[in-house]
Formats: sequence, C-alpha cells, structure tokens
Amino acid sequence: MMLSHETTDYTVPGTDLQVAMAMTLARQDISGQTSGTDTVTTGNKGKKLSVSVHIRFDQAQQLRGLTGVAEAVDATGKPLIYTIADPLAESLDIRQVEFTDQLRVSVLSGKQAWVVRFALRQRFSVPEQREQRSQQPKVVATTTAGEAVTLEATQAQDVQTLTGFEQILKAVDQLLAPSGESS
Repeated sequence: MMLSHETTDYTVPGTDLQVAMAMTLARQDISGQTSGTDTVTTGNKGKKLSVSVHIRFDQAQQLRGLTGVAEAVDATGKPLIYTIADPLAESLDIRQVEFTDQLRVSVLSGKQAWVVRFALRQRFSVPEQREQRSQQPKVVATTTAGEAVTLEATQAQDVQTLTGFEQILKAVDQLLAPSGESS
C-alpha cells in the first residue's frame, strides 16, 4: 500500500498487510409504530479501510515513520489527505483517504513484532461529490409586481437630479433594457 501527498510517497512498512473495507449505509426507519419495513436514505458516508500490518521490533524506525505519517497535518492543522494506491482501494474507487479513529499498536504474541492497526477514511467520495453538485444554487427568474412605466414618465424622471444610488440603478436598467425601451 502506498500513500502519496503532493511530492511525497510513503509505502506502508511491514509484513502480512491486510486491508478490509467497511461502508455505512445510512438508512432511517420511517415505518413508525407499524410493522412496515420502509426506510429512507439519509446520505451514504464514505468508505473506511481498516489496515493491519506486522512490524518487527528491530524496525522501530518504520513504526515511528508510520505514526508520523498518521499524525501529519497541513498548515491549518487539518489531517493530511493522501492519494492511495492499493488493489482493494482501487477496485472500490477509493482515491483519497485520511487517517481516522485510532492507530493501535500491540505486541504480536510469540513473535518479535508489533501488530499495527489503523483506519483510513475515504475523502471526496462519489456520494459526497454527487451531493455537492446537487446543492449548487439554481438560478431562478424573478419578477416584480407593479405598474407599467411609459416612455414619457421615464423621460420626465430623467430631468430630475438623481442620487448616487438612483444613478447606479439607472445604469443597470439601461444595460438590461433593450435599446430604445425602458422597463
């Protein structure tokens, strides 16, 4: 498994690397007090990869390096987001991840090694991107109720001295109205 951030590539050290995926399917029961089974989707969360790896005692520097990568933050204090290269992640369209939850280290019984377990949470998942696109504000045409303005009435107003704000509104009106007409 390789994790990349900007110009840095980091290969997860150790042996017996195991990667598993968990995905929360957010469903809410809407059947109330009945025996119905109706549910509604409340938004699927990104996938989570659980990683387990063995690191030998004589390779303590690799364990320090892994914890350093897990703790790394950007200039604003947010955890770094890594691009992942792993067969399981690729098959599930997981491209970017960040360390989440806990990084646990325990002694592997009967061996001179540690078992290191950590979780990587998917960032910028397909459902997240789809939700962001659907939340884009839509342009809505607006109309206002009022009286029709005749050309003579508009010309009579032009003779009056306009305030700064009225001059701005007049300029906008002239840009929006076709030439020779006024709204």
